[in-house]
Amino acid sequence: MNETESLKNEIEVLLYCRNEAVSLKEIGELLDIKRSQIEPALGELLREYDLRETGLCILCHEGKYALAARPEYESLVRRLIKPELRDALLKTLAIIALKQPVRQSDIVRRRGSIAYEHIHDLEERKLIVREKSGSSYLLKTSPKFNRDYDLSEEKLLALSERAEADQ
Repeated sequence: MNETESLKNEIEVLLYCRNEAVSLKEIGELLDIKRSQIEPALGELLREYDLRETGLCILCHEGKYALAARPEYESLVRRLIKPELRDALLKTLAIIALKQPVRQSDIVRRRGSIAYEHIHDLEERKLIVREKSGSSYLLKTSPKFNRDYDLSEEKLLALSERAEADQ
């Protein structure tokens, strides 16, 4: 195996292992290689994935690369993989989804001080967005939430009622 083939394989494995898109700089740091080595190997890998008739592709968005399912398989991916959330976190998310937009202070009042941790976690997972509103924040679900969780209003209401009962 020549150096380019080996580098393509390493980049492919890196993209497979990461849960988020990576820039050329990050690829270089993680693989301890120069950008001048990355670009030809990544370019060749992109061309190969474009020609393959498989369910996977390499996406490039804002200079970052990710291995992903082809867009035509998004609904299958959503059905097969749903990120697991702890019950308490899911309850907080359900309340936000039902009451949105809702003030962060109202969520903290309902769920207790643990809500700050939940809100931080949900924001890191890109399931909610926070917007400054006076001395508090307004919370609402994100486009990622809408894409990843195909929850009916009835399911959200049931989770919200369970959260209320658990307090």
